[in-house]
Amino acid sequence: MKRRTQWQRTWTRVRAFGRKWRGFFRETIEILEPIDTVRLVITHVLFVFAEDILAAIGIRVWGGFPRVIEPPSWRRTGKTVVLAPGLQQTPFSCYPFGWFLAHAFGFRVLLLQTHPDGNHDAFEHIVHRNEWIIDATGTEPLVGIGFSKGGQDLAWLFSTLIMNDTKRRLGLVMMSTPLRGSKMARVVKTRGAAALIPGSTAIRQTIQLVHALHAHGVRMKFFCAVWDRIVRRSDSRIENAERYGGKGAPPWYWAQTLWMQFGHTAIYNPLAWIQVGWYVARLDVYNAPSA
Repeated sequence: MKRRTQWQRTWTRVRAFGRKWRGFFRETIEILEPIDTVRLVITHVLFVFAEDILAAIGIRVWGGFPRVIEPPSWRRTGKTVVLAPGLQQTPFSCYPFGWFLAHAFGFRVLLLQTHPDGNHDAFEHIVHRNEWIIDATGTEPLVGIGFSKGGQDLAWLFSTLIMNDTKRRLGLVMMSTPLRGSKMARVVKTRGAAALIPGSTAIRQTIQLVHALHAHGVRMKFFCAVWDRIVRRSDSRIENAERYGGKGAPPWYWAQTLWMQFGHTAIYNPLAWIQVGWYVARLDVYNAPSA
């Protein structure tokens, strides 16, 4: 068989890239009204487009996904966080956020590993892919920061950590995570989106895990955007307050608004980085026993 030239291989990749984005825009137009389509393009789609470029640069520089960002100051702070990207994202997508957390707050940052094509694995598969984190952290206190689907991935991973060590001190922060699912997941054809449909088995199981983690003493925190067409404020936290028997929801139930965050791109918002980093830096997980 005749081998393809470098130009032919490049052209094949360009055409695949074009087909991907034509399909994405067709889906968007079918789902949303024109004004909402414009908003989504401005607040989300342009960032997703940039992610493809970021991944291409990262692969060329590192030859694979980075796993650990360890600043010199980590030896002094001793604080480790796990940072998880959202649906279809890769560790490159959260690397700028991770670099900031490492150098501004002195955290050692572990980047959750995904499929080479992006984070579309089932939650169980993500846990299997990231068993290295168990070995890398031992029994030390740990805080997870998950953006979008990454928050759910961490709920599953942390459930495994608790099973391995019931006395483990853990904290879990979810940023714009569709904990109760996203209505957009009903119509988009993106791989992995079906698991995020409201009421799906995966969503119900994840909510059960979150309740179990909180009952075990894991510190929980939900953040949401000011406005987000993909994950609404009510999607980003656990079920309605009625489950608390009319006594009102406890403080940990509510989702806090991220600073100046419009759209589903909190992982690229420097103000959100500061807000979340400051919250994690003050958590008692690192120096207090679990409840």
